[in-house]
Amino acid sequence: MRTRPSPLRTTVVALLSTALVVPVSLLASGPAGAAVDDPLPEPVVVLDDFEDGQLPRVSDPDGNAIGVFEFSGDGYAYSYVGAGTTPPWTPSPGGGESLVLGSNTGSFAGLIRIFTGGDPVDWAPVDASASAGFSVRFFGTGSGTGMFLDLLDNRSAGSTRDDAGRWTVSWIDDTPGWRTLSWEWDEFAFKNIGNGAPDDGLTLEEINGYGFGTLGTGGGERQFAFDDVALFGERPLTVAFDPPVTRVGEGETAEPRIRLSRATDRDVTVDWATSDSTDRTATEDVVATPDRDYVPSSGTVTIPAGERDAFLSIPGVQDDTWEVDESYQVVLTDTDGLPGGPATRGVVSLADDDPRDPALVEDGQQPGLLEAGPRATVGVTEVEVGDALARPGQQYTEDVVTGRGPGTIGRTFAEPQDFSGSEGLSFWYRGTGSRGRVQLELADNSAPDPGPDGWELKWSDDFDGPAGSLPDPDKWSFETGGWGWGNQELQYYAEGPEHASLDGQGNLVIRTAEVEDPEAADLPCWYGPCEYTSARLVTEGNAEFRYGRIEARVKAPAGTGIWPAFWSLGNDFRDVGWPTTGEIDFYEFVGREPFDVFGTIHGPGYSGGESFGDTITLDRPVPEEFHTITTEWQPGLIEWYLDGVKFHEATPEDVAPNGWPFDKPYTLLLNTALGGNFGGALGADLELPGEYLVDYVEVFGAPDTAERFTASFQDTSGWQQVTVPWSSFRRDRQQPAGAPDDGLTLTEVDGWSLRTPGRTPFHLDDVRLVD
Repeated sequence: MRTRPSPLRTTVVALLSTALVVPVSLLASGPAGAAVDDPLPEPVVVLDDFEDGQLPRVSDPDGNAIGVFEFSGDGYAYSYVGAGTTPPWTPSPGGGESLVLGSNTGSFAGLIRIFTGGDPVDWAPVDASASAGFSVRFFGTGSGTGMFLDLLDNRSAGSTRDDAGRWTVSWIDDTPGWRTLSWEWDEFAFKNIGNGAPDDGLTLEEINGYGFGTLGTGGGERQFAFDDVALFGERPLTVAFDPPVTRVGEGETAEPRIRLSRATDRDVTVDWATSDSTDRTATEDVVATPDRDYVPSSGTVTIPAGERDAFLSIPGVQDDTWEVDESYQVVLTDTDGLPGGPATRGVVSLADDDPRDPALVEDGQQPGLLEAGPRATVGVTEVEVGDALARPGQQYTEDVVTGRGPGTIGRTFAEPQDFSGSEGLSFWYRGTGSRGRVQLELADNSAPDPGPDGWELKWSDDFDGPAGSLPDPDKWSFETGGWGWGNQELQYYAEGPEHASLDGQGNLVIRTAEVEDPEAADLPCWYGPCEYTSARLVTEGNAEFRYGRIEARVKAPAGTGIWPAFWSLGNDFRDVGWPTTGEIDFYEFVGREPFDVFGTIHGPGYSGGESFGDTITLDRPVPEEFHTITTEWQPGLIEWYLDGVKFHEATPEDVAPNGWPFDKPYTLLLNTALGGNFGGALGADLELPGEYLVDYVEVFGAPDTAERFTASFQDTSGWQQVTVPWSSFRRDRQQPAGAPDDGLTLTEVDGWSLRTPGRTPFHLDDVRLVD
C-alpha cells in the first residue's frame, strides 16, 4: 500500500502565457476547499489566466512533451479553454476564458501544465521562492470527486528529460460553483513518480509548471474548470533542513543543509543536535544506533546576512558488517527567534557499503526469526569490543545469539537455502564447560508442496486476550513515524494500546483519531505537527512466508479519506527498495469508494498507479459488516477471494515483460492510513475516531516434511570456533511424516537447530558455510 503517483503520458497540448501582476481584489484566499471573501496577501502574480484561448501542441528540442498534456491511470482525461458560459459553468469571477478538465477514470486522470517560452519552444521555469503560496479558482459541481494539484519543481542540472519533482496537495469537490483554493508551500508533499527527480526538497526557485487531476470519477465523466492560477504573498522568514533527508554512505561525514526560506539582512545563528528518537519523519529506514552507526553531535552554525545556507558536520562510524540502510534525526534546538519551517527535524540516511556475505547463515540481526523449543529460550545480546563477552578477534559491536536449554533453538527458513556448494558449517560457540554433547540438526529437502488442498495451518493470531492489551509482540511490532510513508499520508503511526489493542472480544482494533492539540503532542509529520494518529503493525523480523493461503476477517472503518489495508512486502524490502521488492495487497478499502474492495500487486514496472489489480463491488457498503479476505499464493499464481468469491488473479504473463518478484518470502502488514494519494482528501462524512477490526489472521502452507540429519560437538568453556563438515551428519531416527529418504542433498535446506545438554546459557555467533 504505497505511492500511487500520476504517471506522465505522451499526449501533448501546449498553453503559452506570461506571468502578470493583477490587483488583489480579483482573487480570494482561505482554507483549501472553502469559498471565502478575504483577499490574498499581496503581491498576487497570475501565472495563467487562459485568455489566449489556444492549446497548441508542442515539444521541446529534446522531444519532451511540454505545454499541457493529459495522463490517466485508466479511462481518459482531456482539456480545453472555453468561455465558461456553457452549462453547467457560470463565467469565472476573473472574467474571460477558463481551463476545462474532463475526466472519466476509475483510478486517476488529469493534465499537466509545463511553462513554455523561447524559440524553439522550451521549458520556462518561474522563480516562486519569494512568494507565500499557490492559488487557483476552481469550478466544481459538488460531485464528491477527489481532486489533486501537483507542482513541478526543479529539474536536474542539464537535464534533457522531465525529471522535475512532483509536490502535491488534494481536496474534494464538495461545493458547487466557483471558489478560490489556496495553499501555503508547507502544505505540499513530495510525490514520487519514479522519474529520478532531484532529492533536494521543494526549492521553489524553478517551478516548471503544475498539474490538476481527479481520483475515481464514479463510473462516468465529470468536468471541472480552473482560472487565475497564481502565486500570492511574501514568503515568511523561516529556517529548516532543506532537503529534509541527507543521504550519505556508511562511515562518511554527513553535512545536512540548514536553509532560510529567503535571505535576510542579519546573521542568523542556529543551534542543533543529533537525536536518537525512533520517530520516522522522512524515511522508512531502520533507526540507526548512536556510537555504533554515527557519532552523537551538536553545535552552532551561523547563516551570514544576505545568504541562505549553512552546513552541519556529523561523523559516521564504519564497520564491515552488511546491514540494511539506517537513519537518525538531527533537531534544531534554537533557531534565533525565527519560526521553524516544515523540517525542523532533519534526517540523515546511511547507505550501507558492505556486501552481503553469501556464506553467512546467522549473525543475530533478526532475533525474532529465531525459534525456541517448549523449555528453551532464545534472544540476542549486544556485545561491545572489549566486553567480557566479546569473542576473539571481535572488531565492532555485534549482536550474538543467546540461548538457554534444555531444548532446541534454531531457525526455519521461509525459503529453502542451497548449501550444496560448501563443505560444512562453522560458527563461534561459547558454552558452559559441561563437556556434554551439543547436537546440531539440519532440516533438508522437503517433499513437493501439495498445493492448497494439502496445506495446513502454519501461523495464526486470533487476537484473544484482555481488553486493552497489546497485540502479541512475538508476532507483531509497531512501526512509528509521520513521514507520509511514500504516499503523503496524514497520520502519525504511533505505538501503544490507545492506537492498537485487543478489545476483549477476539478482535484487534486499530484506531485512527484526531490529535486534540498537535503542538503539545509533538508528533512530527512531513507537514508539521501531526493532526491524526493511527497504527501500523508488521511481522517483519518476527515471521515471513513464501506461498500459502493467507486469510483474515476484518471490518473496515467508514468515511472519505480512510484507508485500511492488509498487505505484504518482500522481506528484502530494506535491501532492494520498493517497488523492486514487490508488494501483494490482499485487501485495501478506501472510504471514497464505499462499495469496493481492492486486490493488487506492485512490482518493477507496474507500481503505484500502474499496478496490476482489480476490485469487487458489493451490494452494501463494505464497512457495514465483517468480511473474510483470502489470498491463495502459489508459484506463478496469486488469487484473491472476498467471502469465498474469487475476484482477481495474477500470473507472470499478466505483468510481462516486467519481472515477477513473488517467489520469495514476504512479511505481513496491518494498518489504517488517512488521506494520501490513494486515500484522497478527507471528506465531511469522515467521523473520527475510526476503528479497523481484525478478527484473525491465518497463514496455511505446506506441511513440514523436511528430512532430518544430525551431528554433534563437545561443550567446552569459553568461546570456541567449531567446524562441522557435512560428512559428520547422519540421518536422524525420528522423521516427520512424508519425509523423503534421499540423503543429505543440501540443495534445499529448510532450517537448522541446536540442542544443548544443560540449562545454563550459551552464546552463538557468525554461523557460516565453509568451503
